[in-house]
Amino acid sequence: MHNILAIFKNDVLALKTSVIAAIVAIGLILVPPMYAWLTTLGFWDPYANTGSIKVAVANEDEGYSSALIPTKINAGDQVISALHENDSFDWVFVSEQEAVDGAHSGEYYAAIVIPKDFTKNLMTVFSDHATKAEITYYTNEKENAIAPRVTAEGATELQDEIDQTFTKTVANIALSTTSSLTDFLNGDNIMNYASLLLHELDNAVEDLDAAQLEVKGLSSMVGDSATLLAGSSTLLSNTKNATNTTNKLLSEASNGLSSADEALGNITDEVNGAITSNASSYDELSSAINAALDSASQDPAATEQLLGSISGSLASTKTLYEQMKNDLQAAGVSGTALDTIDAAIATLARLQQAVDSAKTDVSTISTTTADARTKINEELANAKKDITEMNSSLEETLKQQTASLASDLSALKSSSVELSDSLTEISNNLSGTASNLSTNMEALQGSLDNTANVLGTIESNLAKTRDDLKEAISTSNIDEIRKIIGNNPEAIAAFLSAPTVLEKHPVYEMKSNGDTMSAFYSSLSLWIGAIFLVALTSVNPTKRRLEGLKDVKPHQVYLGRYGIFACIAILQGIVLCIGNVFFVGVQCEHFWLYLLACIFCAIVFSNIVYTLTTCFGNVGKAIAIIALVMQLGGSGGIFPIQMSAPFFQAIYPWLPFAHSMEAFQGCIAGIYGMQYWISMLCLGGFLAVSLVFGLALHKPLAKLNSFVVKKLDETQLL
Repeated sequence: MHNILAIFKNDVLALKTSVIAAIVAIGLILVPPMYAWLTTLGFWDPYANTGSIKVAVANEDEGYSSALIPTKINAGDQVISALHENDSFDWVFVSEQEAVDGAHSGEYYAAIVIPKDFTKNLMTVFSDHATKAEITYYTNEKENAIAPRVTAEGATELQDEIDQTFTKTVANIALSTTSSLTDFLNGDNIMNYASLLLHELDNAVEDLDAAQLEVKGLSSMVGDSATLLAGSSTLLSNTKNATNTTNKLLSEASNGLSSADEALGNITDEVNGAITSNASSYDELSSAINAALDSASQDPAATEQLLGSISGSLASTKTLYEQMKNDLQAAGVSGTALDTIDAAIATLARLQQAVDSAKTDVSTISTTTADARTKINEELANAKKDITEMNSSLEETLKQQTASLASDLSALKSSSVELSDSLTEISNNLSGTASNLSTNMEALQGSLDNTANVLGTIESNLAKTRDDLKEAISTSNIDEIRKIIGNNPEAIAAFLSAPTVLEKHPVYEMKSNGDTMSAFYSSLSLWIGAIFLVALTSVNPTKRRLEGLKDVKPHQVYLGRYGIFACIAILQGIVLCIGNVFFVGVQCEHFWLYLLACIFCAIVFSNIVYTLTTCFGNVGKAIAIIALVMQLGGSGGIFPIQMSAPFFQAIYPWLPFAHSMEAFQGCIAGIYGMQYWISMLCLGGFLAVSLVFGLALHKPLAKLNSFVVKKLDETQLL
């Protein structure tokens, strides 16, 4: 401890004995705070001097006139007149070409060009097709430091102020024109003007009424569509169920048809057998008739009875064939099958007629037997032939009809299955869609109803205005007309330029931009002061200074020489704090804590830079400068750290500036909770690491540092 105090005492005495050394020490104390003061004052309120910023204005407006407004209006000229009285900026009134060229060359910060159709477009607000009145704005961001990418309140805020100024001016002009129209009502053309104005109001009311009815109709249509959609969903479900039922029935019919086809084949075989047997019976019938005719002479009565019985059987058979023909016709059978049945029926009729004729002539059978026998046998042969042909044709026709019916039913079943599948898919797809559409349609209907109500309100208000204006004009009540139209354009223009008022409640208010930037520039000046110290003062005492001291240890040299560095750093912090508060005028809510923070930050920064220099020499000084550069971009001094690159966001908590600025800002604007002491604790952690590093590595790195210095000296360059 004795050696540490001795080294510090010798350094202090050296300042007393050397005027130059004392002047240098005073400069080291004053220069860093002066840097902070000047930069803070330079950025105290840069946006209060916008009146010196040149903005070129070119007016190309050709004006506007119409039948409703007999006097020509030129809003561009009135804008120029209003800007002559506006001192927010240094307005320069030039031609369009000069304005654009000046913006490109940097002569003007910005250029504003009012186009030829400015007034014309401005007045379309009273027509059915309103067009925005545009003003062309040129800005040269390259030539001005206050650009949107440089500060949060730079050219963007300036442009907003220009926009607000123009909005207020243009609104004032537009409303002044309206008031001028009111003055026009005092003239001789009052009735013409009143007629035109009332006509336009009548049209507007009618249009609004029609629009309201149309919107209501649309709302009703949407409601009906929603109902129809619900019904369609139900219909799809019912159709799907019906199709499934039909498909089931067709499937059963198809299965039954297979059995019916098999049964029909059996029935066809039986019919075929029956008809074949009937045809064969005609051979027996022929034998019976021939036998009866042979015995007619012996027993005429028995022969007559037998022939009557045969005639009755033939009549019954003919009736059965006629019924069969009718059934086949009802079933849709036509062609050869029916023709063969007709032929068989005709043959049976002739055969019956021949038998009846033989029965009638049995009394004279002796003379007619041979002729009757021949005729009956011929008809029997024909009947047998026709019935055989009918049987063959009928069998073939029935089989064809059965096969066709089976094919049709099978195709119908397949189509029904496909229809059922399609309807099932459609129903499934539309079930969810129908629900969503129904919900959307209900919302749309509600919106249309609201729109209709709004249109109705507007129509009522406009109709009231029309009626009031009509009554005022009819009674020549100019005061009432002025009241309706309005005659205070300045007040309305101010409202239009800023229709909402932002009620601000500052939290830890910073009264000026200088107060906001003070924390950053104070931290920067203290770090620069630490670099000045190691640049102008040697960190290693000379051997002559160490003479008379016994057994001097490296850590004693480190702490002893740092004593003078710490004293100068403390004085830098004190001067900085007092100058910021009482000279610059930085606000300060907690002066003594602010003084403590300045002193402690100066000690921490000076020790970090001192340790780097004692351990690494000139390389350490370079490291200190690199750390300064990193903190300029990564400490969030100008932009919020969240706007910085990811690298700077990652290293932000490990930068001393981040914590020194937070401590300073708390003292300037107000402290929240333990934030101030947490920041001071973090700075203490940097100091502890620096001291441990310097005390532990001072000796091991001394030889390396000497080697580096020797090699640099050998170059005779560094």
